[in-house]
Amino acid sequence: MRALVAEHHLALDAPFPTGDGVPAGATLGDVLLTPTTIYSRVLHDLGHACPVHAAAHITGGGFPDNVGRILPDGTAAILNLSAWRPPAVFSFLHSLGVAVDEMLTTFNCGLGMVLAVPAASVPKALATIARADLPAMVVGEVIGLEPGARLVRYKGELAL
Repeated sequence: MRALVAEHHLALDAPFPTGDGVPAGATLGDVLLTPTTIYSRVLHDLGHACPVHAAAHITGGGFPDNVGRILPDGTAAILNLSAWRPPAVFSFLHSLGVAVDEMLTTFNCGLGMVLAVPAASVPKALATIARADLPAMVVGEVIGLEPGARLVRYKGELAL
């Protein structure tokens, strides 16, 4: 992030372009320094509401590293990039020349936490997360790993 700011001579006190979820008058610095969501309470509630097989906090390493490490042996994940709309900051980063592949391996693209729950538990999990006033949606599935295939694959396109 620092490299992009330096390379493009961006001023952190400059107004951020308006976009979904960006407060009026926000600066680039405000948007880039927005704190992460704390998920401990909702994860606690989820653990009491339904089975949670795994949780991946999407941080440095993006989806391949973080989702890949929670998968049981012999499985893979397919993430549907069309299932959510990334916040405006990711469209901004893309406009600076950050390729989608790099964004997926570096940033969370708006998904701070990915959970693996049984298909039958999805409605209960979504309702529990909604009660915590957090957005939630089904973004993928766990499948059998085919020989030579990547652990984390994508379908669809990010709406940038």
